[in-house]
Parts: sequence; structure tokens; C-alpha cells
Amino acid sequence: MKRLKRILILLIVGALCYGFHPIHANAEDLNYSQKIVTFHDDVLWEDILDYAEEWKVQGVLIVKELPMINALVLRVPQDVSASDLIDDSRVAGAEDDQTVKLQSKLQGNFASFIEPAPKPPSNHYPWGILRLYDQGYDPWFLTSEYERNDLPDIVKLGLDRLESEKIKIAIFDTGIFFFNSNLFNVVKGGIDLVNNDTPQKWYSKFKNGAPLDDNGHGTHVAGIICSALDPYGKWGRTAKIELYAVKMLDKTAMGDLSNVIMGLQWAINNDIDIVNMSIGYSQDSLAVRKAVRVANEFGIILIASVGNHSNWDESIILAADGGAADGGAADGGAADGGAADGGAADGGAADGGAADGGAADGGAADGGAAD
Repeated sequence: MKRLKRILILLIVGALCYGFHPIHANAEDLNYSQKIVTFHDDVLWEDILDYAEEWKVQGVLIVKELPMINALVLRVPQDVSASDLIDDSRVAGAEDDQTVKLQSKLQGNFASFIEPAPKPPSNHYPWGILRLYDQGYDPWFLTSEYERNDLPDIVKLGLDRLESEKIKIAIFDTGIFFFNSNLFNVVKGGIDLVNNDTPQKWYSKFKNGAPLDDNGHGTHVAGIICSALDPYGKWGRTAKIELYAVKMLDKTAMGDLSNVIMGLQWAINNDIDIVNMSIGYSQDSLAVRKAVRVANEFGIILIASVGNHSNWDESIILAADGGAADGGAADGGAADGGAADGGAADGGAADGGAADGGAADGGAADGGAAD
């Protein structure tokens, strides 16, 4: 039996270390850039494809199709400018497919990995969860005591609703290590938008397409959500939710902005209730704003990251309109590019992310920011 376990561990470690080849079209060739071209809503899809065909003679190629927002991601030679692309009555706008990254400390070109912490007592929780539940936190300790029965009424309502229906939560991140015993029964599926041009691994087929985590951050976020929503205090093992891993960041915690849009389209197609995005980017994106509005129209609650500072001081007022636990930007994430103000303002957090969506509907226990 011990020998069988050792073989299984070797297989899992081998799977984790093999086959991760991040693809960033923005960095493939300095002679090209990658742009998101959005078309007016009344433009037919065949006309959009005709537009791309017309530009093909100039060396412009389709990288991704984004029918959700009537847009294309194009690989564009450097001698073709954005103004050239939008000089067409069918086009609403063009923007760079900028880099998306984790809202976490960077070390060189790599996002810092999550270091394991000592296992706390079963009735203790980190500050992010305690803040969400409006409970005290002692900054001199890794965790503080959590009173399960001492909860705000709105949180109690949300947890009660979990008894009657299972909430489907998508984690837009680096994947989830679903072989963890606390997450195994909760992770139900997902999609890999980073390595989508490579054959699906056997372990992903085992979990309906869920990609494993080659960084650590996605698993960290998943663990926080499951732990906070576990009615029996089993650190997520018996959480009455379904988690879906949408991998849009590679092992260095970097990815393409267009993957956020593709992820939202996947969430709509798979009837996801809540999307957690612990990601950020440097400039506003009209394409992402449009995608967030569409997702919101389908009833999806979107939670965006708003910062990573642990403001345990009770005198500091945290994000009032962002629905986030750690209180970064008061506008719910737009200030640091979280979701181009869509994740909070248009996506459900600004009008109740934690009040009637994040916690009440059983969703984002970490608010996209407790990491």
C-alpha cells in the first residue's frame, strides 16, 4: 500500500512539472502586437470576419474570437496602428491586449509563491475572513478565534441559503490543486485558457477540464473561499459549493487580458453564479467593461481584487462600496485596474458584493482580495 502511494505521488509531481508552456502572443515577436478590436453591436458576425479577411493581406491574423462582445483579438504587424484598425464604420474601438497579473507582491518577474503557514486551531481564521464576518483580529497572531454564531444577519441569511441551493463559483486565477484533500470534493470542473492549444492532461479529464495550479495562488484563494463557507468547520472539505478553476494566469502569474473575456463567456455558458478575480492590469479596458456588463445581465456576480494591505486597525474604514474584505481601493478595484471598474461597479460588488452577493449568496468569501 505504501509503495502504491509513493508511485501515485511521483505521478502527480511529474504531472505538475511537465507540460506547462505559457503562451503570450504579445511577447512572441517584437514585430507584432496583439490588439482587441471591438465592433458595434449591430454589426453582423459575418461582417466582422469579412473585416479580418480584408486585413489579412496586411499580415493581420485572428488570434481569438470574442463573440460575447462582438470583438476579435488580432495579431497586428507594428506598421499597422490602432488608428488604422478603427478607421472603419464597423469598428467601435481598438486596444492593446495588455498583460493581466496577480494582485500580489512581485519578486523580479515572478509573483511570490504562497508559503505554507503553520496549521491553526480549527476555530481560528485569518484576518480576511474575520473582517468579512465583522469579527475581531489580533495582529500579533497568525489567526484569531472565530465565533461561528456571532455573525451579521446578512451573512447568516447567505449561509442559510447555501442549505437550499449549491452555488457555483469560478476562480479566475492560476488553477487549483484539486488533489488537496480539503478541495477534492468541492472542485467540479474548469478550463485552461493558458495552455488551450495543448492536449488536455489526464488529471483535467478526471475533473471535467479543471487545470491544476502551477503557481499556488489559485489554490490559496480556493482554500479561503471553501474554508469560510464550510458549515462544519472542516477547512473547506464539506463546503456546500461547487468550485470551477478557470486558469488565465501561467506559472509566473501572468496572462492576456482577452482571457478575462473568454473566461466570462465560459462562465455564462456553464451557468456560473459567482466569479472571483484576484487579478489586475494597468489600464482601463472598454472591452472588459462590455464583457462585465454582459455577464452581469446574465445574473453573474463578479468580485474583483481591490488591494492586499491588511488594515486590521479598527479606526480605518475599509472599502464601503467594494464588498471586499481587505479594503484596498474604495471604488471596488477600478483604481488598480482590478476589473476596469466592471468587477465592482458593473459586476455586482458595488451594489452589494459582500452584502447580497459575495457572502449572502454564498459567493466570494475572500472578496477577491483576502489573498
